Amino acid sequence: MAAVPRARFTRRIRALGAGILGRRSPSSQTPGMAPHGIAGPFEQRAQDALHALPQGESPILIAYTPLVRNNPYQAMLYSSCWERGIAAVPVDDLNDTGDLSRLAGPANVWLHVHWTSAVLGGATSQADARRRLDRFQALLDRFTRARGQIAWTVHNVLPHERRFHDLEVDVCRVLAERADLIHVLHEKTVALTEPYYQLPRDKVRVVPHASYVGIYPNVIGRVQARYQLRVPPGALTFCFVGAMRRYKGIDRLIDGFSTVFRERGDVRLLLAGPGLSAAEVRRLSARTRAVPGIIARFERIPEWDLQVYFNAADVAVLPYEDVLNSGALMLAFTFGRPVIASRRGLLTDMVTEDVGILFDPDEPAGLERALRSADTLTDPRFALATRARAEQYAPRAMADDFAALIRGWPKA
Repeated sequence: MAAVPRARFTRRIRALGAGILGRRSPSSQTPGMAPHGIAGPFEQRAQDALHALPQGESPILIAYTPLVRNNPYQAMLYSSCWERGIAAVPVDDLNDTGDLSRLAGPANVWLHVHWTSAVLGGATSQADARRRLDRFQALLDRFTRARGQIAWTVHNVLPHERRFHDLEVDVCRVLAERADLIHVLHEKTVALTEPYYQLPRDKVRVVPHASYVGIYPNVIGRVQARYQLRVPPGALTFCFVGAMRRYKGIDRLIDGFSTVFRERGDVRLLLAGPGLSAAEVRRLSARTRAVPGIIARFERIPEWDLQVYFNAADVAVLPYEDVLNSGALMLAFTFGRPVIASRRGLLTDMVTEDVGILFDPDEPAGLERALRSADTLTDPRFALATRARAEQYAPRAMADDFAALIRGWPKA
């Protein structure tokens, strides 16, 4: 990658209009990490970011989108970039960025796309979705013609809540064709996306999803956690922590647990996380009130309280119906919890016999059988194995690997 003098690069940034990459980006503190960005127009934020970089290496700017504030993954991923002369600045809304080609004059500017749901998000019709796709494609083309580089992190095969299936496939196809770098979290991502679109193998690089070791507090032990949640000391306890979205199999979990509770009684299920709407919260609340063994909290869980739910549980359950990667799996490992998980996506490879049980979601009673077998997972060796798995690849290792990937990527 050709070096670009700092003064020249800064002059190009200073020439940008205030609204090129979003009009404002509120600061967002992520647990254990620095805020995503400073409030204000992108021009000022970019200048401040560049001035903060260490001397000695040609500066690189990563404009990343969409900014996700309820997940520390992006802050974890970019945390070593700054020390390597790479400024990562969030884009609030890709559909309101203006002409990104004006940003891409220097040879070391990246547009980094994460979750693709933002591209067609809010589309009111097929025609509207098509216009959004065309606008997105035109933006990428202008950016690459101006010598900008594009990175795409493949988090999902396709967005989970999608109205326009074929157009969502087209979004991914457009990105795969135009991206200089395709970042995947597991080597099997290429094969799992192949039925829908092709990921050119020469563009693909693997930087796995780290655990969350050191990110979330973990000082409350099992006895205190169970006391706080009113979980009986001897009850076999399952947990599901995260947003209550349909594709995650919440209803299947409630049904399966209800059956097991009727059979033995000495079990509990902790459900903790927000619903997507007030109506969905009301529906889930009504369902869970009918099962005495369920302890539910349908709201965003403060970072401090995550440890309470995981440490009160014996086993985390991931009953996903549709999944590629799973940050929830790494979160369970971080707290030393074995898992019961669907044989779907990359869970099939990541949930080995030493850390959990896989079940076939296509079998009507598959989850129930797994829940009945969960007593075996209370053996201390499972907690040790999951914690060891988390320690194998901590956030700093992921951040270092990603920064090295960007710093060393050749300009075509």
